[in-house]
Formats: sequence, structure tokens, C-alpha cells
Amino acid sequence: MGKICSFTGHRVQKLTWLSDFNSPPSQVLRDLIKSKILQKINDGYDYFISGMALGVDMMCADIVLELKNDYNSIKLECAIPCENQTQFWPEEQRQKYFEILNRADYINILNKHYSRNCNHIRNQYMVSKSNCLVAIWNGSNGGTKNTIILANKYNIPVEIINPDECLF
Repeated sequence: MGKICSFTGHRVQKLTWLSDFNSPPSQVLRDLIKSKILQKINDGYDYFISGMALGVDMMCADIVLELKNDYNSIKLECAIPCENQTQFWPEEQRQKYFEILNRADYINILNKHYSRNCNHIRNQYMVSKSNCLVAIWNGSNGGTKNTIILANKYNIPVEIINPDECLF
């Protein structure tokens, strides 16, 4: 295994336009993320970790899987905070989630049941395994910011894509 890159980013609650991966802003963001992943592949990264939250995490995982067609040496790990993460998700999103899991190289379920800190445990796991973190973050408070702070604490380089730049 070469270098490891993890993703963190906003959920659809913060970026409502992400609920439709085909919306124009979603397509712009997808292109920016794809470009960043290709840059990482060219820099020797071959292992990518997604926390599989609804929104940016799933988009990043989907892009890695798409790129596996041309770069078959890259791997995707899905780091899942708890078994029943999708319990209250819309059916369409659950289908996409399980489609990604079926195509992932590794699935790591970090907690059996939901707890108040299971997402933090997942984020801590991803940072601890990573050589870099790609954050899709608009500067707001929340889990993405906390993951960036954690990466900075452990001197893990963070590269930020601001999703607000995708709006026109």
C-alpha cells in the first residue's frame, strides 16, 4: 500500500443542492473533487478512505470507484461509523450507499450501534490512517471543521475545496 488519502466534507443538510448529484453545482464540485483525486493518484496515493456520510463523502467514494476503471491499482475503504447509519435515509440514497459498499475494496464498521461520538470515532480513525486529508469545507462549524482541526493536530496535510465556489 502506498499513500493514504481520506475525505471529509459537508452533508446534504449543509449543502442542500448535494441531494441531487446531477445538479449543476454538484457537477462542478464533482469535477473539482475528481481533479483533486487524480492529482493525488499522480502523487503516489493509491488508497482512499470515505466516511460514507450522506453528501460529500458518498460523492468522493463514487468518484474513486469511477476512477478505478482507469487506475485499477487504487483502493477504496468505506469507514462506517455504525451499522445502522442509513436507518433514516431516503431509499434512493440508501440504494446508492449499498451500491458503493458492494464495489468498495474494504468496509470497516467502527461501531455496532449509533452513539453520540461514533462519527468522531470514525473521523479519528480516518485521520490516524491518512497521509493527507481532502476537505470539502466552506468554513462553517461542524464535523468537517473538527476533522480538519484533528488532522492539523497530527500534522496531516489538509487540502480544502470550498463548495461555495460551485454556486453560480
